[in-house]
Amino acid sequence: MAAATILRKNYAALCDSMDYCVLDTMEDTFNGVFASWPLRYWCIGESGDVTFKAMPKNSCYRVEEFEAFLRATFK
Repeated sequence: MAAATILRKNYAALCDSMDYCVLDTMEDTFNGVFASWPLRYWCIGESGDVTFKAMPKNSCYRVEEFEAFLRATFK
């Protein structure tokens, strides 16, 4: 929840352009459907399709890939 709050604060225009955001609960509903454990970045399009899924390489994520996707998608 703290990370989502920081995202909202730092990227208000991006967040305002979205119809909704999903924050998984302690019941892990989102994780159960999308297998996002332990940490994964996702973007889901208007049709409900996954439009971006961060994939780890050498046990690391390149946040720059996610940022580039967001910049290209939400110009």
